Amino acid sequence: MEIVELNDMEGKILKAAGKCFVNLGFNGTADKYIAADAGIEPAELYAYYTGKDEILREICFAKASLFDNAIAEVNDLYFNAEEKLRMAIMHHVKIITDDVDAAHVFLNEWKHLKNSYFEEFKKRRHHYTEAIKQIIVDGENENIFNESDKQFAVLTILSSVNWICEWYTPEGKLKPKEIADKITDFILKGLMK
Repeated sequence: MEIVELNDMEGKILKAAGKCFVNLGFNGTADKYIAADAGIEPAELYAYYTGKDEILREICFAKASLFDNAIAEVNDLYFNAEEKLRMAIMHHVKIITDDVDAAHVFLNEWKHLKNSYFEEFKKRRHHYTEAIKQIIVDGENENIFNESDKQFAVLTILSSVNWICEWYTPEGKLKPKEIADKITDFILKGLMK
């Protein structure tokens, strides 16, 4: 579920929380800061969420669902590994750039998820990583990628695309498609035979 699909106030609260989590970190953010940034009283926040823990879960799992759906779509296609990797990176960049604050929270604040949510989130991250790794394996099996340290290749790919949330702005000179193309071309130069 994308954050903008929620009702207006829920979306406003999640956007405010994302901003607070980015600027103050999860531990430095209080519910009252989220409410103030959303332009509401703290009591009104509790009509929608029990507090910052639930908001963190909502942001992290909403992004995780987007990534899960994107990689499932890529793997359902009958393209070769090069095209699958290109499409996976394009989807990843789009998900990051559509809401940079939520992406930052997803990538950096997930460690504050509690109990079973923490474990479930780790499983979903692992599943996504394994799906990217499978594309690398497929490329080797199709004889279009060089044999490589697959774990290192996946970490390099994900580090490249995840770093975008640290510097990307919609007003910048590079648009998401250009970023994805540049990253993909660079990575493929290292993988291709």
